[in-house]
Amino acid sequence: DLQRISFLSSLNVVFEHILQRITLENYNRKFQTLALMDSFTGLFNRLGFKEYGNKLFNECRKNKKHFLVLFVDIDGLKWINDNLGHEFGDIAIKKISQNLVMCCPTDNIAIRFGGDEFLILGPCDGEKDAEAIKSNLIKRLNDINERNELGFLLSVSVGYRICSPDENMTLNDCVNIADKEMYALKQQKKAQRTT
Repeated sequence: DLQRISFLSSLNVVFEHILQRITLENYNRKFQTLALMDSFTGLFNRLGFKEYGNKLFNECRKNKKHFLVLFVDIDGLKWINDNLGHEFGDIAIKKISQNLVMCCPTDNIAIRFGGDEFLILGPCDGEKDAEAIKSNLIKRLNDINERNELGFLLSVSVGYRICSPDENMTLNDCVNIADKEMYALKQQKKAQRTT
């Protein structure tokens, strides 16, 4: 009977160690996921961009698919923060994030790239796909503005780059090109407002 008690006790210790290990592994997975997510918006963050963006980019290259980098920047966030308060700036960031997710194709990912900068990354079939995402996002924001949902206007500047699998470019090259296109559009909007 002593052997049986000793065996059961040893078995209990083994099960406790297994349970602790499983619990620890679950926490590690959760922490790894959290490290890749922007806690404010629920989108991937810069680490998520490096981790998943490069994986998606390389998969597209391997499968001979075009890759979309859609770069979104909130217009007038500084004005919102300075004139209405940072809580309204936070509302703008969250609203853009929510609508970005709704416009993001299922095989793409949405990323908060910086304070008011966002990306959609993933495979695409060409200009038509990129323009559809861009148009959908702008339409959603216009609908919010027409309903005067927030008490201030939401606007974004959107640039994109579609990378061919044959081009000798990195993901960062594509992001920089999309960023430059977005910035040029943003400058055009500013020039139109001052004329």
